[in-house]
Amino acid sequence: MNASPYLNDNALVLPADGHLQALVFFPLQVLITYLWPVPATFARHKEHARWSILTVWLGCFALTTGLGACIWGRLPALNQGLKDISFNHLIPQPLAPAVVITLTLLAPLLILGWTLALHFLAHTQQGRGSYHTQLYSVLVIATPPVLLLIATTLLLSIAPNMATQLRLPLTAMAILLTLYSFLLCLPSLMGVQQLSRGKAIICLVTVLTVALLLVFFTDLFSSHNTSDGGGGGRSFKKPKNWHARYCPHCGFSLQVYDRLHDTPTHICPRCGQPLS
Repeated sequence: MNASPYLNDNALVLPADGHLQALVFFPLQVLITYLWPVPATFARHKEHARWSILTVWLGCFALTTGLGACIWGRLPALNQGLKDISFNHLIPQPLAPAVVITLTLLAPLLILGWTLALHFLAHTQQGRGSYHTQLYSVLVIATPPVLLLIATTLLLSIAPNMATQLRLPLTAMAILLTLYSFLLCLPSLMGVQQLSRGKAIICLVTVLTVALLLVFFTDLFSSHNTSDGGGGGRSFKKPKNWHARYCPHCGFSLQVYDRLHDTPTHICPRCGQPLS
């Protein structure tokens, strides 16, 4: 009995094909990689990693992120549920076009930077893989978290009142999927760069440590500037008698707009009616 063409050398893979077929089968490649995350599966990514495919999917990541930013910016215009969506500092706010463009470009740039860091450190450990193959593997790994992000944003835009019930499940799912994605970088480095498990762990831990330090110091610098009033930014402080305001005409929550303008809004941004 002949073995399946998808199961070869302990790796679940797709057969080699043309550019269009490889592009169409990319979602299936993502599923195969997540279900069969062994180094041999990632090593087979070399057969499908083409710059045409990488360019198309980097563009898709950018468009997806831009769409998510646009939808997130539309959430404050919803009639119900904004107070349920708001969580600590994560409050939906109208986004300027420049912010949307920045977020659109940020996703592919982060992927390119993350791949470059992994590829560089792997070659310091005698790695032998190519950059475009490593980039293909990172795109495969990053696809499910990005899809979860855009699906969550779409869900909140359609049914914002479900945010309270789904907050914990979605948060747990996002944390688990993110951790699993980072763990998948180990077999990716082992398969693509042909590294041992120990060297792959060194590369991944080093990149994660540097990334966390950058995030920490960036947040610390931003918080310091905000507290000192630097950069022309203003800090909205709630008075002691502050309470959430809603438009008496349409029920729209005015919390976000009050924060944006540092003063109570006198005209409802949703229905345009004057507020008492």
